[in-house]
Amino acid sequence: MNERPVRLAIFVPEFPYPPTYGGLTDIWNRLAAFRRLGTRICLVAWSSPARIPSRDHVQHVLEQVDDLVMLTFDSSYLAQAGRLVLAPLRPISVSARMQPKEGWSGVLAALKRFNPDALWVDNLTIAPFAVKVADELKCPWYLRSHNIQHEYERLAMMAIPSWLGRAKAKIRILGFEKFERDCLRSATRFFDISSDDLRYWERQGIANGEWLGPVMDSPAYKLRSYPPPIYDVSYVGSLRTNLNVAGLRWFYETVVPIVREVRPKFSILISGETPTREIVEIVDKDPYSELRANIADPRAAWNDGRVLINPVLEGSGMSLKSVEMLFEDRHLVGTTLAVRGMPDIARKQFHTGDRSEEFAHALLQAEDMEFEVTEGRVQARKLFGDARISELLLSIRAQQLQMAKSA
Repeated sequence: MNERPVRLAIFVPEFPYPPTYGGLTDIWNRLAAFRRLGTRICLVAWSSPARIPSRDHVQHVLEQVDDLVMLTFDSSYLAQAGRLVLAPLRPISVSARMQPKEGWSGVLAALKRFNPDALWVDNLTIAPFAVKVADELKCPWYLRSHNIQHEYERLAMMAIPSWLGRAKAKIRILGFEKFERDCLRSATRFFDISSDDLRYWERQGIANGEWLGPVMDSPAYKLRSYPPPIYDVSYVGSLRTNLNVAGLRWFYETVVPIVREVRPKFSILISGETPTREIVEIVDKDPYSELRANIADPRAAWNDGRVLINPVLEGSGMSLKSVEMLFEDRHLVGTTLAVRGMPDIARKQFHTGDRSEEFAHALLQAEDMEFEVTEGRVQARKLFGDARISELLLSIRAQQLQMAKSA
């Protein structure tokens, strides 16, 4: 007799569709993989009052889940002031996702009806809320770790140009390092996106983790086709995060001038969500660049470039952007940080350079080469397929059986 499907309550920090940047792509593709493998899903998702999902977007999500619980941030001045007061005790981003009594009661009632086998928590900032649910339902909870979050937040803070912006960011991340360590230790297991970060936590004595790369090898990547590229290079990513902005600033200020000495009409496509004023100005000033803001189909933007780039300079975890790039039939260029946390066979698919001259040379070299899908690229892609999610579900089932025996 077939076993019944695993029932997961999945908590995500924002509404996951459309997946317009790396973090959301990781969440959405894994959600779809869980569904393909027969998992029953209750999704708990937050959204801001300024970005309520459309009816069409909600429908896309409902096609992947059995139940949907939608929560909103309280963006009132009173609520924001309260989070500021509590900042020494609890990071602001965590307080923003806690719910008033009536909201908490509604979520708990919905989850009791769903009766999950386990909770999957897709972001550190949701962990305290999910822990309350796990305690009430007496079920295990699993945490997805996207990077060494406290280090990522520190680097993002340092990338902010103004002292006032850095001061505000400093307040937002008060106590985050201790909070992160406590969450990882208390999770039934945590699943780290980066093999390098996993080793970091093991050295810190936190040994209840394992590696889980993002899921990218989905039917969508096999079935869709695009016209030939029209730009020399393409970049896709969030255009509002400080670290991405800093990487593009470096690329335009130091790499592009070197490339243009050889190829004066070298063309660039920059695409992504919510571009800052600085990004708009950088692209507007360059006669051979185009900006596409808030795109619906990131793959179309990737495929419009002959070479794909990831000029990230700071950060931790694994770059979701780089994993997405692996699945495009293009040459790839990035910094060594762009391939951080990847298995070796995946790293080898990139031309890399950290100094401006190295990056420019790698870019020109890649553009001059004919592309073919090598066996190395095929094997690298397999690391990010459904098989690992299938193993994860078996692990969750085994944990459930173990808990039932010891009850």
